[in-house]
Amino acid sequence: MVFFSILTIFPSYVRNVFAVENLWGYYIGGVPIEEILFAFAVGAACTPLYEHVKGYKII
Repeated sequence: MVFFSILTIFPSYVRNVFAVENLWGYYIGGVPIEEILFAFAVGAACTPLYEHVKGYKII
């Protein structure tokens, strides 16, 4: 959601900041698919870590 709000304020953000020639070329709402996959992977990795640190257990 943060990336979408950045794109509404700065529409040419992806072209100016990313090396577009190195991206896969797939975009969802102007956001490179690599960014979405990275956010999903970090979320998937941090969820069990958070539960471990907090001491949550499945009953």
